[in-house]
Amino acid sequence: MESVPEIRKKLREKLHDARNDQKWNILGKKRATLAEEEVQEEDISLTKLKEVCLHFKKSQSVTLIQQIKRTVVKGDDFIQVFLRVDGCLQILTKHLSGNDTQLQLETAGCVTNLVTGSHKSTFMVLKATAAYLITFLHGSNPLLQDQAAWALGNMAADCQQCRKYLKNQGLEAALVSLLTSTHTSVVESCIFALSSYTKWKDVSIRNLVDLDLVKLISDIITWPDIKPRILTDFSEIMLRLGSEEGPWELTSHWQLIGQTLAKRLNEVSDIDVTLAILRCLTNMVVGDVSDEAFYLPVHSCITKMLHSDVKLLRLECVRLLGNTVGSVLIFNSITKMMHSYFEIRMCATSWKHCCETKLPCIQISGTN
Repeated sequence: MESVPEIRKKLREKLHDARNDQKWNILGKKRATLAEEEVQEEDISLTKLKEVCLHFKKSQSVTLIQQIKRTVVKGDDFIQVFLRVDGCLQILTKHLSGNDTQLQLETAGCVTNLVTGSHKSTFMVLKATAAYLITFLHGSNPLLQDQAAWALGNMAADCQQCRKYLKNQGLEAALVSLLTSTHTSVVESCIFALSSYTKWKDVSIRNLVDLDLVKLISDIITWPDIKPRILTDFSEIMLRLGSEEGPWELTSHWQLIGQTLAKRLNEVSDIDVTLAILRCLTNMVVGDVSDEAFYLPVHSCITKMLHSDVKLLRLECVRLLGNTVGSVLIFNSITKMMHSYFEIRMCATSWKHCCETKLPCIQISGTN
């Protein structure tokens, strides 16, 4: 029979493993795809990392920055070791404000990984580096713009305090202006950062609309080679736009986005991407949108998704149908394809609610 200390030790190990799994899940949701070099963790201990940091204070070489960048992705314990070595964060800040482009780029990559830990460590790094990263967005180097937007997206995903700080530093205007960049990677990172920033209710979408965000995104969504991952980030932004009351849902740009998203449902196979687009469309059809050109592709998509084996997709279609109050024909034709009595009742309830109360069945981001 195991002793109490042994049982406690095993429980602590399980808890540690569970926290690591949770950390990587959050990391995957907060960050865009990692570069191959960054995926390769440094297999060193906390003690060894401290030695590396102490050496970094003396040599400040690119190689050491790269080693630290690869090591801190292992968790907040490693990030804390770096931050507790007096002077290390200040050295990174010095490199960001310098004139060596290679050092700036590697440092921005290191910052990107440093802001994936706890709120305390993230906010500490943010206060020291955010102003320089936003300055890079206004620069002319696409590599620095790309990495800076990525790092700022990680910061924005942390908490309301971080987002408020970034807003006061001018993040919104900087990101929206970069959506006109001729470099695809820069635009993709900006969309990731905007998705991380706008998915929270403490952010006012109206400020971004005033900056012509809807028009710029309506141009991007028509790209023939847009990546599914970017489409997911894009759908999250549109979900917030559709959830807000305002006149922009009736504009020609909004119509174009809805039509294009609906058509894209026939092109993607990833369930997460499909679900994100459906949730986006669920909120986009709220209001007095009566353009037949908008409803036809939506009708086609719902018909296809209701044949899916994935229940989440079918239920999201029901929510979307609850908001398509502009066409009884669409409602009648689609309800014949429902897969279960429960879904028929849910659909009918949504329809009755919309017709009697004139209120939309808005899908809240992040709920099923």
